[in-house]
Amino acid sequence: MLTATIARQLSAPRSLKKSKVTSSSVTIVWSAPKGKTKPKSYAIVRDGKQIATTKHRSYTDHTVKGGKTYRYSVRGIGPHRKRGKLAQPVKIKVPKAAVIPPPGPPTITPPIAPVVPGPGTTGVDRPMSAAMVERLYWRAGFGPLPAEKDKWAGKSVYELVDWMLETVPTLAPTSTLPLNIVGNAIDPVGDGPEDAVMEWLDTMQRADNPFPDRLTLFLHRHFAVSADIGIASEYMIEYRNRLRKYATFGSNPGASFRDLAVEMTTADNAMNVFLDIASNEQGAPNENYAREFMELFCLGIKGVDGMTNNYSQTDVQQLARAFTGWRVDANGDVYFQQDRFDPGTDKVLFGGAPFTTAVQGVDKVLAHPSHAQFLIRKLWTEFVGGPITQSTLDALVSTYTADNALKLKPLMRGILTDPQIFASIDEPNMIKQPTVYTVGCLRQMNAPMLGRYVTDLLDGMEQKPYHPPNVAGWEGGLSWLNSNTAQARFDLIVMLQYLKYIGYPGSTLPADIPGETAQQVFDRAYAASNNPWMSAGSRNVLLQWVNSAPATSVNERRQRFYNLQALMLGGPDGQVM
Repeated sequence: MLTATIARQLSAPRSLKKSKVTSSSVTIVWSAPKGKTKPKSYAIVRDGKQIATTKHRSYTDHTVKGGKTYRYSVRGIGPHRKRGKLAQPVKIKVPKAAVIPPPGPPTITPPIAPVVPGPGTTGVDRPMSAAMVERLYWRAGFGPLPAEKDKWAGKSVYELVDWMLETVPTLAPTSTLPLNIVGNAIDPVGDGPEDAVMEWLDTMQRADNPFPDRLTLFLHRHFAVSADIGIASEYMIEYRNRLRKYATFGSNPGASFRDLAVEMTTADNAMNVFLDIASNEQGAPNENYAREFMELFCLGIKGVDGMTNNYSQTDVQQLARAFTGWRVDANGDVYFQQDRFDPGTDKVLFGGAPFTTAVQGVDKVLAHPSHAQFLIRKLWTEFVGGPITQSTLDALVSTYTADNALKLKPLMRGILTDPQIFASIDEPNMIKQPTVYTVGCLRQMNAPMLGRYVTDLLDGMEQKPYHPPNVAGWEGGLSWLNSNTAQARFDLIVMLQYLKYIGYPGSTLPADIPGETAQQVFDRAYAASNNPWMSAGSRNVLLQWVNSAPATSVNERRQRFYNLQALMLGGPDGQVM
């Protein structure tokens, strides 16, 4: 009777269709079946054989071969593992891979000259200029406040970097705490994802040492988890705090990527849910996490030569076996269930010696020759930008792999004290990612947050914390600035002006100074924006404009001030660091 009842309740999933097809993968999507009882998971069936399970309503099959046609269906799995009806199947033909012509003669790239003190660059063994302090605070934080510029100018790069790496942050007091849309204090757990985003932005804005949260943001992009699939805010914050633990070297000086990778695999509930770790069990392995662990988190697809694959489908299957057995209980705690674990001692990765457990599997992946350079290149791109020389890469790999410790603190010290971080200091050459830009503007204007005003604009800039678009995180680089996001970036400044001067409880309008000259109002707007970097050309254009701007009434004079501040922070110069 129970079986019949459940079978009736679990009708077939609806609207099964292909989403994306390449020569090496097929992605299918579907809608939940009708009825009050929803499946606990879904079984993926290809050509009449179950190949995987997932808790999501999409699945990517990476085991297809180009030129073949496959028949896919999906069924829900309900309580007591009772199977529902199969969805209407869909046939999908996989295209053949494009034929790549053999490579021609190798291109010889001239070596990159080392950075030496001179125009546009500076060494790290001499007292820092204000511009150098600003560069470090933007790259390793969210932009400096005036007192921070004054404190560190004249000191060495090593002093500032070591302070960032060794200091546990504290939050500056504020009378403008984030408020929800009706003016009450935010509740990042009880009131959902928007308050959770505001809570983190507020921490970034007020922390006296910005580096731990800046590195945490990178780790969030790296070990990407999204609340968009319904993960509770409480679990997302626990995940964020786990990442922050490994970014706060003042309280965790021995933090290693290895220990973080183990925790993400065996202890993090948000990651467990996001990549179906709990669906991975003996006899029915789910390969999602094992694949992404190697492809996105630890190795990359190709080796250092750009040609050799770092892992095979067999390696994915073997690692997935090792990752079986981890579940999440009703309280959101990850635990190990022995009878769901594959205890086989014959698991093999990369053709090496057999192993058994998840931790052993993590260690074997991290011992792969591609791991160190893969992680270091990602960190370099995040904090330095520009190409990394082979000698620098070799030195950082040696630092990171010393004693097989994979420690993050000495690695980050090597990256943040490299002279290349100050390249093109007279003309910043890295686009601020949206969260860095947003927090920087909050700091530059000393602006408050209210409701969803700021978080909605982060959506428009295409980087809202806790909501990466997929497991690969945000693409970054030049993709941060495009026709879709540029308007939201400028609108942010206008919104922060509204919150600072009008919209937040207790806000006051900027001063009205009749008779103020163009230079005087320029200087006042510049100071109110925390003296941001501006090119000489931008200064001249803004001074020319303000000279001709009407200023015969209170409203005109205030609008002149607003426009100047918005162009200083929201214009092209404000987008780079």
